Amino acid sequence: MIISAAQGVPGWAAGLLIITGVVVHTVGELLHFAAGFELSFALAEAVGPGLVIALCVSWGRAGWIVLGGILAATGMLAPWVVGEREKGAGKFAWRGAERRGENSGAVQGTRNSGAG
Repeated sequence: MIISAAQGVPGWAAGLLIITGVVVHTVGELLHFAAGFELSFALAEAVGPGLVIALCVSWGRAGWIVLGGILAATGMLAPWVVGEREKGAGKFAWRGAERRGENSGAVQGTRNSGAG
């Protein structure tokens, strides 16, 4: 929305709006990437090494096919899992931080306000 606001304004304002929009978008992309990376590392420590050894080393080609199916299924389930997390404890954690006067709720507010 920030970038689209650059239409019909003077050149200097359009440039400022575009740069601001790019910065907001980039910060959002970085937060998204960091969250995905954290989630993948947290799950990898729990099941990754044992699963790969059990399937790929022991079962050979069939194990790789099973592992590919597992990865495809978890990839399709990930949006639902994250959505359930946001509906549950995640929202309460944000609200608690806002009540205590911490700034951590500002990131969620920016994301939901439609800026960017």
